[in-house]
Formats: sequence, structure tokens, C-alpha cells
Amino acid sequence: MGYETRVIPDKKATLSVVQAAGRHDTLAVRNRAIIELCYSLGLRRAEIRSLNVRDSRENEVRVIGKGNKERIVPFGKQARKWIDKYIHGERRTVVNRHNPLEEALFVGRGGKRLCLGAYNVILKKQVKSPFRLHSFRHACASHMLENGANIMVIQKLLGHEQLSTTQKYTHVQVEHLEQMLEKCHPRG
Repeated sequence: MGYETRVIPDKKATLSVVQAAGRHDTLAVRNRAIIELCYSLGLRRAEIRSLNVRDSRENEVRVIGKGNKERIVPFGKQARKWIDKYIHGERRTVVNRHNPLEEALFVGRGGKRLCLGAYNVILKKQVKSPFRLHSFRHACASHMLENGANIMVIQKLLGHEQLSTTQKYTHVQVEHLEQMLEKCHPRG
């Protein structure tokens, strides 16, 4: 399977990549935490790269988005589990060995903040994913909409000012629309 840039992974493909993330590399827990957080929140690469350890709270994270706009967004149990495991395990070991003052949440083998390009390299080479990290942003929005989330909730989660931007991220299948019409419309 080639390295797809514009393909939105369906739920099965997404979960397959998420589960595979914890198996391939010495920094496997970090990789799984990155993917869990990105899929859970639909984060951009720059947003995930800018995260510091102090930005991750009990069940939410402080994200600095485009235009330096801050938003606080909650994330799920799986993302929390993998972030905690990473912070208290792999990250602590690497940072203590190489760069004890590093604030970045996600670091490389040398204990420094990952560069932007590293995230897609992690997906492609270490996780063996056919998708780019941005695909998980689209998947997050699409899968939430398919499961009944209000598009305005998705808009807030993704940090979009315009609803029209959010609509571009929500690729809904015709079959799903037909099912929702039958289920939700009084004349369906």
C-alpha cells in the first residue's frame, strides 16, 4: 500500500494503524501516544509538535493553533493512558539521559523536541502507516460526525473559525447520509 496523502482512513484502517503504532520501534509508546492524541483531537502536526508536558492535564490538553490561538480540548481514556505511559516511561528515560530541561511533550532519541517532518517519518517508517498524520485529523472529524457529533462541536475541537472549513474535513459516505435520513428525519 502506498503512502497516501489525501486518503481518509476508514475506522478499521485507522484503528489498525493506531494499534500497530505500539509495536515497531524503541520509542513505540511515544508513537502510540502521538497517534492516539492526534486521532482523539484531530491535531495538526504543528499543534502536536508545540505541546509541552505542562500542556497535558488530567483529561484535557492546551493546544496553540493557527494564528497563535489557544484552545483547551478534552481527550479520551486511550489517549490519556498512552500519554501517561509515555511521560512516565520512555520520555522520562530519554530526557533524563540527554536533556533534563526539555519541556516538549514529544521528544526524539536525543531528548529534544521532534521537528515537524519527524511525525510523518514516524508514521511511514516506524509505524508502517500508509497515511500521513493529517489523515488522522480528517478521520477524527469524519468518524465523529458519522457517530452523531454535532458539526459545531467538531469545529471547536479542530479549532476552525469558519464552519465551512470544518465541513471540508467531514467526508461522509452517501450510505451513512441515507441511514441518518431514515433514522432522524420525520419523513425519512
